Amino acid sequence: MNLKTLIQTTLDAALIKDGILSFHQRKKKINAVATNQKQDENYYIVYRIFQSTKKYGDGKPILNKKGIDINLYYNDEKVTPEQLDEVIKKIKKAFLTNNFRLINDWTDLYDSDTPYSGVNLEFRYVGIENDL
Repeated sequence: MNLKTLIQTTLDAALIKDGILSFHQRKKKINAVATNQKQDENYYIVYRIFQSTKKYGDGKPILNKKGIDINLYYNDEKVTPEQLDEVIKKIKKAFLTNNFRLINDWTDLYDSDTPYSGVNLEFRYVGIENDL
């Protein structure tokens, strides 16, 4: 399994039942009828992967550190702070129980010129080169 698939699977396992969809690099339109997928229009997630250029090892399997940037966008006119906290907790729990480490806890994102506000979380996947 590659890292992108692992991230998507982790996010889906935690949030898809609530209708919160996740996208790699940018939000895409989906046909909810064709996919038979409930979608909560008040939330969506865009994630990206960034890789550390440093790899550590002793000639054996090399330790590989990859960063994951999770941006959770939400409609702040319809989502309460308590609801937002619950979604953030679900994301953190899903990643922390799946070989990821929290680099930076949530921070606010800048204005996106949309009705959505956002928060950012950063995780790191650490494993040997051939893990993924």
